[in-house]
Amino acid sequence: MITLKVGYKQQLGVLVKDVYGNVIENTVQPVWSFSNNELASVDESGLLTAGTIVGVGQVTAMVNDISGFLDVELIAGDPAVVEVIAVGEPTP
Repeated sequence: MITLKVGYKQQLGVLVKDVYGNVIENTVQPVWSFSNNELASVDESGLLTAGTIVGVGQVTAMVNDISGFLDVELIAGDPAVVEVIAVGEPTP
């Protein structure tokens, strides 16, 4: 999953792998789509453009009738993470 702020853009790409997970050369342009065009769109080059509404959607890239997916979360503010850490020394 990626997180993208509304109104922002993100370039996407694909890695094509064989059944063993090895990356293979891809000469076919992926066909891109987004699950909810009210939230975002993705153009023929893989440029994802978020709209003005927060939500969750999914990008699909199809190469030779095989699809790959990426979940996308669109948020109003900057992405934030709260990390829990140990403070001080442990006590018995």
